[in-house]
Amino acid sequence: MNEQNSVQSTSPTVLFVSGREPDYVRNSIALRSLSARYGIVDLTSSQAHYPSRLASVSLKTLQALLWRRPRYDVAFAGFLGQPLAPLLRSLQRRPVVLDAFLSVYDTLAFDRQVVSPVSPGGRAAFLLDWLACRFSTIITVDTAAQARYFSVMFGVPLAKTRVVYLGADLDVFRPVSLAGSPDSPFVVFYHGSYLPLHGVHVILGAAKQLEAQPGLRFVLVGRGQTYARVRQLAAELRLSNVQFVDWIPYGELPAAIARASVCLGGHFGVTGKARRTIAGKTFQYLAMGRPTIVADAVANRELFTPDEHVVVCPPGDPSALAAAILRLRDDPDLRASVAAQGRSLIAERFSADRLADDWSVPVAAALSTDRR
Repeated sequence: MNEQNSVQSTSPTVLFVSGREPDYVRNSIALRSLSARYGIVDLTSSQAHYPSRLASVSLKTLQALLWRRPRYDVAFAGFLGQPLAPLLRSLQRRPVVLDAFLSVYDTLAFDRQVVSPVSPGGRAAFLLDWLACRFSTIITVDTAAQARYFSVMFGVPLAKTRVVYLGADLDVFRPVSLAGSPDSPFVVFYHGSYLPLHGVHVILGAAKQLEAQPGLRFVLVGRGQTYARVRQLAAELRLSNVQFVDWIPYGELPAAIARASVCLGGHFGVTGKARRTIAGKTFQYLAMGRPTIVADAVANRELFTPDEHVVVCPPGDPSALAAAILRLRDDPDLRASVAAQGRSLIAERFSADRLADDWSVPVAAALSTDRR
């Protein structure tokens, strides 16, 4: 059990658990932001696989709450903490904040389509989300569109939700100047885990349409669920302007982004989740001052104004994506403008102090709600 005493002992204390490891981006930002305002009792695990992490965190939680009984005021179930929220609420009657960064049911049944919605696995995933929401005092989500989804799908009152946008670590992702020659290629950059909502097949379709454009090259970094299908599609299309790169270390990612002429934030897939969420990579690209193309989706429009902070195109449309890429390539003033204004928005809206304030809101709401 790791107790952080970075704030005054008179401040409320947050007991933090999660299903993902503490250095996963959503948990990392939440932990750092909460630590700036509250004391933290950290019961997370960094084990490699979800079942072993969940078992480790559950055991730590049982040991802590039944025997050690640390002082805390609010329990916080971080990303993928749905199985932990009922446990926390059942063991001690303290307020619980659940970070519903994703719906397990929606992810498994509709986005990744690994179970049928009406199968035992699909029904179990639905029940897991529903129970976690019922046992939580306050639920955090990453967009207002996601809050509406939880309200409609699981009956969560909107008053019980708080929107906390992801943002980016501005100490890691900041503008980097790299000198380039006039004949340097125009690099279109994507990185990610090839999830269906990313719509990497749409990127390949755009690449095929732009294959004859001299000096234009796509760099796709990462691996994941659809990677094999994407590589097969690239072979079938006989693409000559796409470079596939395996995962690169997190610390080297900013340099790779800095070499990009245009970045693809997405999500370019057409699933419901793609429309309701903002890609984490979008925040990182904008934080580094890179001109970025995103899907024209309801979640992206919550924060970003087209042609001011980003350039948009309809999801699922390779031709529209290709046109957006050419538009940025052929208009250096637009590239410079959206890069500067996108960077300015992220720097102002997602500074460390602003993020600490954002994450304090659900904790304060949980404390207030529980005292009524």
